[in-house]
Amino acid sequence: SAFGIRGLIKGGWPIVVDYEQQVPGRVQLRIAVPGADIVTYRLDQFGLGRHVLRFELPEFLGSSLKPAVVALTAADDQLQVETLEGFKVYGVGIGPRAVGSVAVDQLEFSPGTLLAEQGDTAGYAFNSRSDFDNAAVEFMRVSQSPDGVRTRYVNGKRIDGGVERGRWIGSDASQRWNGHDERDRVSRGRHQLQVRVWDNGGDWVGAWSDSLVTVR
Repeated sequence: SAFGIRGLIKGGWPIVVDYEQQVPGRVQLRIAVPGADIVTYRLDQFGLGRHVLRFELPEFLGSSLKPAVVALTAADDQLQVETLEGFKVYGVGIGPRAVGSVAVDQLEFSPGTLLAEQGDTAGYAFNSRSDFDNAAVEFMRVSQSPDGVRTRYVNGKRIDGGVERGRWIGSDASQRWNGHDERDRVSRGRHQLQVRVWDNGGDWVGAWSDSLVTVR
């Protein structure tokens, strides 16, 4: 199982992860920056259950912002497979505004089933704990592969003006998703809500809904 997101980082910044591990296995947080050693944290040492963990990025990553790939991976070493049953990632945040707890939470995405050809739509909502200059909601198709769950972007939209601390963001009638991809084709299958917020200073958060919407 692997969940990855691209974003800016720099040495000394805090990173927070919100995830759930239901069965024993190897769970890692990995930060890959071009030209630097991969930074790896073993998360399974913290036991089973849902965890919100904070770490400080090492100073050798440098004092300037640089692009990175941040990934959480889970594997079952006993079965020798690169997937772990029931492993979920709820959020990742980097930067002073993004941490404490993950600064975007309480994601909602419903209904569970959407009949696109009958004109059904799905609504979403989330809470922001900090101010961010930019925000986007994205709809990701979820599929199963031999190495775990995969997600693929199918559609999304920017939120004008970003988000403010303590603001509850909900989709009004004009913002609801109709189950179509960017080419206006019905995207059949299971879908997850992904929310990304980022500050012009580099802080950012990625968060994912626990609930799924199946488009038929």
